[in-house]
Amino acid sequence: MYTQFQNTSIRVLQSALYQTNACIIQTTEWVLLVDPNWLPLEIEYIKNWVDQHLDNRKLYLLFTHSDYDHIIGYPVFAKAQTIASQAFVERNDQEKILQDIKNFDDQYYISRSYTPVYPPIDVVITESPTYLTLCQHDLHVYPTRGHTNDGLFTIIPDLGIWIAGDYLSDLEFPFIYDSYEHYQATLKLARQIIRQYDIKVMVPGHGSVCTSKEAVLQRIQKDEAYLNDLAEEAKDSSPKADRHNKEGNSKNWEKWAQQYDFPKGLKESHLANLKLVKKRSL
Repeated sequence: MYTQFQNTSIRVLQSALYQTNACIIQTTEWVLLVDPNWLPLEIEYIKNWVDQHLDNRKLYLLFTHSDYDHIIGYPVFAKAQTIASQAFVERNDQEKILQDIKNFDDQYYISRSYTPVYPPIDVVITESPTYLTLCQHDLHVYPTRGHTNDGLFTIIPDLGIWIAGDYLSDLEFPFIYDSYEHYQATLKLARQIIRQYDIKVMVPGHGSVCTSKEAVLQRIQKDEAYLNDLAEEAKDSSPKADRHNKEGNSKNWEKWAQQYDFPKGLKESHLANLKLVKKRSL
C-alpha cells in the first residue's frame, strides 16, 4: 500500500484501486482510522500497523460515508469505537451496499478472511457541526450531502487536518448520487471551512492530499464550475434533442475530459450527473 502523505500526526495510505485513501491519525491518547480499504492485503497492512503501534491507546474508526468501498474493511477493526452520520445509520439499503461488496469480490475472484457486514455505529453525528472531544483533542464534524446523503467533513483543528470524504478530489469531478442542490451547499460549507480553520492537510476520498488553503480553494472553484456547466447544459437541452441524442453525449464532456487524468472511466458518471440535473430542471 502506498503512503502518499505523512507527518507526525497523520499517515495517508492509498489503495491501488481508484487511488482511494485510508487515513491513520494518531495522538498520544488515541488512533483514528478513516475508511480502511480496499484489497485484502491492503487492509491487512493497515491492521498490522495498528497491531504494532496502538499500544494502550484507544482505537476509533471513522466512516466518511457509506459507499461500499469505504466500509469494506470494517470487520477487521470491529473492536474500534465507530463514528458516522445519522443518515449512515438510517440507510434502508444496507443489504444493497453489502451486495455491492459481494459483486466486486465475485467479479475479481477476491477471497476475504471475514464476512463483510454493514458497520454498527457507536458515535452518531446528528448536528452540524457536532463537537466531539477525544481526550485532549476536539473534532468538529459536519454532515455533508450531495455525493451521498450521509457524508461527513471532519476537522481536527489543533492538528490542522480536514478529512473530506468523496469531495474535493483532483481525480474526479463531483459524482452526484444525492442531489445537485445539496452538493452546492457542501461546496459552500467547504468555503466556510477554509475561512474558519487553519487547514494544513486536506484528505479527499480519492486522489492527492492538499497541503495549502490555496490548493483546496482551487478544487472548490473547479467543482463549482463543473456544477454550473451541468446546470447550463441541462437548461439548454430539450426533450426532443435528448430523444435524438441516443448515444447520450454531452456538449461539455470533452472540455471536462481534458482536465482529469482518467477520463475514460469518468464519462459514465458525467452522463449520469447530467441526466440527474435534467430531471431536476423539468
